Amino acid sequence: MRTFKRLFATLTAGFDSFIDQVENHEAVAEAVVADVRRQAARLKVQITRLDQHIARLGEQHQQALDEAGQWRERALRVAEDDDRRGLYCAAQYRDAEARARQLASQISEHTGLRTNVQRELTAVEDKLNELQLKKTLLASRSAHAEASKVAAGVAHAECDAEGVFERWETQITQNEYLTAAGTPVPVDPLRTEFEEQERDAALREQLSAWRDDASKPAGKDEGGA
Repeated sequence: MRTFKRLFATLTAGFDSFIDQVENHEAVAEAVVADVRRQAARLKVQITRLDQHIARLGEQHQQALDEAGQWRERALRVAEDDDRRGLYCAAQYRDAEARARQLASQISEHTGLRTNVQRELTAVEDKLNELQLKKTLLASRSAHAEASKVAAGVAHAECDAEGVFERWETQITQNEYLTAAGTPVPVDPLRTEFEEQERDAALREQLSAWRDDASKPAGKDEGGA
């Protein structure tokens, strides 16, 4: 029992240090829980064995009591007629009664031991439930934190992806602009001929207007006398 107490104390005290030192926290927590579960199982086996032993002692105790009662009745029945047989029965009664007392003492001792083991088992089961609950809670928190981390990474990746596509589109637009600027406009001969004629006509008209202005007498306006 003392060995188990030391082991249980070590497991309890070292749980947090194990969690801090080992990368795979959930696996370490499960190992600790499994170890405590094994200790609980050993205590249950010990209680079962104690119950069986106490039951056997109880049967032997009852047999001793029954035997003592029988020898007492025999002693009372034959003592007046046969002193020797009466003394023998009394001696057998005394021995049976002594065995009954011894067995009762053993029953009391084993019952007390069983009570202590049951108390330890209850403490271990309480600790086991606590560790299992804590493990489940931490596993849930860890999963939530990991999911949040992944979600944040996805959001960051989406931002990066949008930036990639934006830069790609910008580059394409620039290339299209540069290509359009560097491509010669197709020449239409007829269009060019008409435009040159119209330009020349406008220039002739301008020259004609200048000549008319130059040929007018000085000092007279267009209204004349």
